[in-house]
Amino acid sequence: MMNQRMIGIKLYHPEKFMLQQTGFKKLLMRANQGLVDTPINIAESGLPMSIDKLYLIVLKKWKLSQKEREAQ
Repeated sequence: MMNQRMIGIKLYHPEKFMLQQTGFKKLLMRANQGLVDTPINIAESGLPMSIDKLYLIVLKKWKLSQKEREAQ
């Protein structure tokens, strides 16, 4: 969007997440899904750090959660 880098996050159960949203936020998220195929999108312009740094943090947390999920 507008030549801006974004991180899109796909969810295991996006419908459960969407049911928790309300009003205008829910409307915007549904519209976003139609454009980019992810319910959660984080724009670089709204971050207090570089998008690359956030990406590495998210990736690290995701890998840890995968290990925990496999251990169960």
